[in-house]
Amino acid sequence: MAITTASAHLALSYPIYAVDFDPQDSDFLLVGGGGGEGRSGVGNKITLLDASRNSKIVELVEINLGREEDNCQSLAYTRSTSSFATIFAGINSSEADHRAGKNEHLRSFRIDYPLKRKKVATEKEGTTVIGDGTPRKLESQAISKVGLFKPSDNDPPETYQRRIRISIAGQSHAPVGVISTSLAPEEEIVVFDASTDRPDGSSVRGKITLGKKQEVADIDIIEQSEQRNHRVAYCTNHDVYVYDVPWDKSPSDPLFLYTVPHPDVFEAAKTRPTYRSLRLLTPNLILLLQNRPNTAGPELHLLEVSDSGMSSNIILRKKLPRHIKQGTNLAASLLPASGSSSVVQHVIAVSGKDCSIHILTLTHDPSKLPSSRLKFQPYTVFRNTHPLEITALVFSTFIPPQPDSQESATTNTRPKQPVLKLASGSFGNTVVVYTFPLTALPSNSSRTASEKAPQVKRYVLQTPSESISQNTFSIFMAALVIALGAFFLQAFTEIRGGTPEFLGAKGWLSKGLHNTFARPYMFENATIEAPVVVSSMPALEDVRKVWQEAHEGAEDMGERIGEGVEMAQLKLRDLLAKRKTSAAFSGQSKEVAETSTDETDLIIVQDTGPSLAVSTAVVPPGTTKSDEVVKVHKKWEELTEDQKRRWKRRLVDAGEWAVEEGESVLKGVVFGQIGGIVGGVVADAL
Repeated sequence: MAITTASAHLALSYPIYAVDFDPQDSDFLLVGGGGGEGRSGVGNKITLLDASRNSKIVELVEINLGREEDNCQSLAYTRSTSSFATIFAGINSSEADHRAGKNEHLRSFRIDYPLKRKKVATEKEGTTVIGDGTPRKLESQAISKVGLFKPSDNDPPETYQRRIRISIAGQSHAPVGVISTSLAPEEEIVVFDASTDRPDGSSVRGKITLGKKQEVADIDIIEQSEQRNHRVAYCTNHDVYVYDVPWDKSPSDPLFLYTVPHPDVFEAAKTRPTYRSLRLLTPNLILLLQNRPNTAGPELHLLEVSDSGMSSNIILRKKLPRHIKQGTNLAASLLPASGSSSVVQHVIAVSGKDCSIHILTLTHDPSKLPSSRLKFQPYTVFRNTHPLEITALVFSTFIPPQPDSQESATTNTRPKQPVLKLASGSFGNTVVVYTFPLTALPSNSSRTASEKAPQVKRYVLQTPSESISQNTFSIFMAALVIALGAFFLQAFTEIRGGTPEFLGAKGWLSKGLHNTFARPYMFENATIEAPVVVSSMPALEDVRKVWQEAHEGAEDMGERIGEGVEMAQLKLRDLLAKRKTSAAFSGQSKEVAETSTDETDLIIVQDTGPSLAVSTAVVPPGTTKSDEVVKVHKKWEELTEDQKRRWKRRLVDAGEWAVEEGESVLKGVVFGQIGGIVGGVVADAL
């Protein structure tokens, strides 16, 4: 099922190199870039955009940096309020200052915010209007600029501030920032106090100097309140490190975590894959974007780090389509847990060389380490998002809304549907913002009667087809289980003789297994009457043929006795069916057909001892042998209830009778004693 995502586009007058959402309000988006120093016609600027509407982006404030200095290569929010925001940006000084050993690359600015009009309930969900209806001049102010990197001794100097990341200010500690160089003789990473808008040398909390020919591919930072420190993760082309910065003491050396293995000598590719970007999902999970050699496409790695940081391993890999060729940017956003559950979801975006953006999700429980059963779940793909290569990619920070009752009480408005936004910029001067609606999941936490406060819901990014396919799979599995259960139940009851044969399950078992499992359903001191099932008896045509052949040439009693001997080789079930058929030919009723009289052959059933089988014989009436048989045997109707119960069990075990055939078919049949010795009489009769 196709996913439709709202998007807004805006074309500016300069190429975009950096984008960032306000962490407190996703309606505001900062972009920065430009043509660099001395390039006529293309200015260097930072622009504040209104991204509150799903289909339109509006320019609010523009900071003209001038053309005598470099363009904005990186930027990040450090603090924001309802009326203004403070940002840091990476902007190189002029080339002349740079040659003189002075490069004030870290700049800070203050930008005024427009006042938001009071929200009222409207028919259009998600509509936020910027401005209070009265004209207000929005201004920006450059606050400070400082250089925290070592001066470059290259000629010409090319070192610039490529990356900047600011930890979100939490309840435990003020924000901390981390910046990294590029094109320096020796690459550097500097960690500094971002709580002040005028950082200087005393604000530096830690510094890492890499060896020559090592370049920082990407950096990230996250707060660890329990350990009372900030964790910085960074990667070079082939290696991954973490660097813990305590709040109250000096940091220790970086910890090496992982390196890309060298290719096998038998592999076609002789060069190692390289890392392009990383993001700290949690202090123990690092998401890495790797590009395979020969533009074979990018690959996502999930690196798990132990609590001590002394061990790590790749626990999850995901190859992205080859047509992407190379991954250019990586972004991730956390959709937090709620209630008693600690399960969270990370939304991930990867941009490619082909100007496509791939959206994936990763759901896991951070409290359970080592992590297992994780899977990157594809969500959607945006193709041809920009005319030229994507240079920047960032998600908004998701802040769970207040519970409905609290929001209604404080604002008296209908709450907006929570959303997550993704912004991207490109060399083609374009900015695109995608808006993803989030789905609320029911809370697993139980509430007592005294807990009147509404619960905070957990929100996730869920595809429409995900719930449909999940329901379809559940219905299919339920139907499959029911069908299998019905199949095995039918087979079992057929083998036990409880139902008519439909599957032919009795023939599935060997004789030994049949004798073991084919036990009838019997009830103590009770008789179960059931209709005779024709399908369990021999076919009428077969019985008629046997009967006619048996009576051919029967002219005297001796021939009838011979016939009786031949019939003795038949089974009881066949003899009963034969008797019924004979009665049908003579026009007798069903009741008469099922009862032996004095003028019909006597059917004799005898116990054979420990064997499950029973022996049967037929003696013509009106003979000396028949009189002797009647003296030592009893007809069915003359047996006691206990004898009937024992004979029924024995006949079922032998396969000569089933409960559903009823007792009426046994009337008139002569039975011997179970376990008794009456074989002599029967032998003489035969």
